[in-house]
Amino acid sequence: MRALRLAVLPLLCQGATIDASSVMRRDPEHLHDSTAKPLSFPLETAEVEVQASGKVQEKHFKHQKAKAAMEKEPPALLEGIFDASLAQVQTEQTLGLREVMFGIYCRRVFDVDVLQKTWTGDLVITLSWNDPAATQAIPEGQEETRLATEEARKIIWLPDIGVTNRDFKNLEVISSSVKVWKDGRATKVERLLATMTSDFDTKAFPFDQQKLKVILASEKLMADELVLNPHTDQKVTGVKDDVLLGSGFTGLEGAKPNYTIDNFEESDGPLVKSRGVLEIKIHRNSAVAGRQMTPAFIILGVAYSVFFFPMVAAFVMPRVAASIISLLGMLTFMTKNKMPDSWTDVFLEAMCLQVACICLLSLTMEISFHTFKNEEFAKQLSFQYRCSFPVISMVIYVILISCTSGELNDLCTYLIRSLVAVLMVLNFARIYRKLNPRPGADAAPAASAEVPPEGESK
Repeated sequence: MRALRLAVLPLLCQGATIDASSVMRRDPEHLHDSTAKPLSFPLETAEVEVQASGKVQEKHFKHQKAKAAMEKEPPALLEGIFDASLAQVQTEQTLGLREVMFGIYCRRVFDVDVLQKTWTGDLVITLSWNDPAATQAIPEGQEETRLATEEARKIIWLPDIGVTNRDFKNLEVISSSVKVWKDGRATKVERLLATMTSDFDTKAFPFDQQKLKVILASEKLMADELVLNPHTDQKVTGVKDDVLLGSGFTGLEGAKPNYTIDNFEESDGPLVKSRGVLEIKIHRNSAVAGRQMTPAFIILGVAYSVFFFPMVAAFVMPRVAASIISLLGMLTFMTKNKMPDSWTDVFLEAMCLQVACICLLSLTMEISFHTFKNEEFAKQLSFQYRCSFPVISMVIYVILISCTSGELNDLCTYLIRSLVAVLMVLNFARIYRKLNPRPGADAAPAASAEVPPEGESK
């Protein structure tokens, strides 16, 4: 009689079960044919001749026994069956809590942009961990081996540590390798160029001190699965001597900046990460402050020169032009300030107020000379302004210098505005009283002059 042959796929390694009703088909005419001999059921493939339900069920029992035997002793995975990602996931599920030591060495700081809150660095990141299973990557007869990271990722478990404060995808890996020792130690060394973000404080600009941060964390594992600790080898952490060359910054105590390395745990709702951080403390060069302040002092000096012009009609236009052009120049310089709400903003406002005061004071001299025809008083005003203005400016500079930390910018602005406003009001009141005397002010001295001395008759 005719028999129906079926092929069964080798699914034993994945723990699959076979249902006889789903893999066999029966021919009603030949259902009770008992002449055909059933074939054996090997592990890889089987060719079954279905004669009756009892025979098929017996083969199914043999399959279950073979599956149970394989579960007691799982077969070795053949190379090429599972890809690297699946093998790594299976490995990570059995690792539990892992400790990874990290080290960060900064070779160079290129661009510190406090306005955009970014900086670019040339970094060498070192990661070390213990994994006895990593010894399978060492060839026989060798004590250690070094592999490319992509090649090592296919063989052993690697921690997925990355720079988490990078500016989007502004990161380029220059070189990366993994070294494994026979005792289970493994170290990954990676050099990269990265643009990172930091919370820069610009209130004290250009006397500001900043912190450049490099933050590391696992991209997949949480704090209860992977913990980052600073590396015990001090050679893998630090900064190069000329790390700040050409950046416009120096260290707090010299050319080489100070740094600290630490780890912390950060919790953001269900996201709980173990992070490592390197902080480099830097201070802005004094030359930057000079470039910010020198143009303002030059403009103020040009405006102050109007007090030295002679009080004659020929110098009216030069005096007005010098003061007005200085004011326009100072206003333009203020609009070019790229650090709003900083100490520089307070400084430029104070300088602009002084230039504006010079314009108003120069106007009082011209009014006294040309409108009221009081040439003597106009010359007195010019001399008084020439002597008193530097004193008032020094008081303003003392207030500015005492607030260079940036914490008292608002108070500093309030004090300077109040000082300038009070002095200008008092000066205008004095000039008005001088140019517009009261009617009885001159009669009293005249009457007292006519009184004869005591003992004399009229």
